[in-house]
This record gives sequence, structure tokens and C-alpha cells, in this order.
Amino acid sequence: MRTAVVLLFVFLGVWVVAGAPVPITTMGPLPTNPDAATFHSAVEDLDPEVWAQKYGQAPEDPERRRVRLAVIDAAEQARLSPCNERFRQRLVKLTHEFLDLRRTKSRTEVTMVNGREMNVTDKLNKPAFDAINAAVTDGYFRPEDFSQRNREWSQLVQYLTRGKPCQ
Repeated sequence: MRTAVVLLFVFLGVWVVAGAPVPITTMGPLPTNPDAATFHSAVEDLDPEVWAQKYGQAPEDPERRRVRLAVIDAAEQARLSPCNERFRQRLVKLTHEFLDLRRTKSRTEVTMVNGREMNVTDKLNKPAFDAINAAVTDGYFRPEDFSQRNREWSQLVQYLTRGKPCQ
């Protein structure tokens, strides 16, 4: 028994001199996998310009692209010169063309993302819709600018344009 106690004290002495390590398992961060997709690369795949660079073709319909860019340009012109009737009429004409094209043309802007087919028309339409919505909010439209086909836009314009300049 004495030898066991002496051996225990010798063991404890060596253990204390060694820094008294306590055998406990700890959890650390996992090593990163350089081949794994990141959030940035997954989101980057949704950008139309990245598609065009990666696959050599953009999913955009050329006619829709022309109208979208023209609407954005006309909205910017109307914003910079709000009382210019010529700019306002151009914006109204292009907005009608954009809404008619959206209503009449089938959805053709489709691409493959992560192995599945994805319709990107709404994503590509968003900047033009944002420009139109800003123009409506800023009061560049009049309710009579919209026909019965676009009655919901006419009602929105009528509600938002009360008391706006250049009306």
C-alpha cells in the first residue's frame, strides 16, 4: 500500500511539473474546403452579366433589353427635368411599350442555374420597374396617361400625384 501511495505522489509530482494537463476534448473550427461553393459564388451565378461572361450568351431578349434600357433612360431624363413635357411624353410612351411587351410577349428569358431551368424575366425587369415606380411616386405621370388596359397603374398614379409639381 505504501508503494502505491509513493507511486501516486511521484505521478502527481511529474504531472504538476509537466504543467498539469487535463485530458479534456475540445471542439475547434473545422478546416475549410477550398472546393466548396461560397455564398458569394452562388449569388454571383444569378447575375445576368456573369452568365454572359461564363456561358458566352446573355439570356436577355434583345427587344426587351432595348425597351428596358430606354425606360430607365427616359425616367432619368424626366427626373432631371421634371417639367419638360417632351421628356414626360417619351417616358409615358416607353412605359406603355414596356407594359405591353411584358403583357403580350411570352416569357422567353430562361437560363440554367445549378442544373435547373430558371426564368429570369422578372429579375431583368426589376430595374425598369424601379424606374417606373420612382417616376410614378415623383409625379411624372398623370392618370389620363394610362388606358383601360393599365387601369391599376392609372389608379395608382391618380392616388400618388395629388399635389405634385407640373401637373
